[in-house]
Amino acid sequence: MKETIKVASLTGEEVALLESLNEQPVLLEAIKKIMLVGIQSNGVAKAGIEYNPMYNWAIQIATAKNVSNEQVGETTRAVAEGINALQMAFNEILLFKKTEIKEVKTNPAL
Repeated sequence: MKETIKVASLTGEEVALLESLNEQPVLLEAIKKIMLVGIQSNGVAKAGIEYNPMYNWAIQIATAKNVSNEQVGETTRAVAEGINALQMAFNEILLFKKTEIKEVKTNPAL
């Protein structure tokens, strides 16, 4: 349901655009991929692309110099929270669907 606190910050035009975006699942998926590719695809082996496990945010955090284990954990948790927040935002977008107003038909015999 789109009656959330977040809707209060959106204009009618913005709500309409989010509803329109939901009618284009391929576009929504493309946007999602672009926003998450740097987080979720780094260090992943892919056909035709030279594998580089160091191109990965988690490895970069874990191997940073002069960083304590506590700092590595804090940074990893912060990145995980960021990923979760992005996913929750995409889930929120899915709630914006156009509602059809059904025409009430009257019985002409009445």
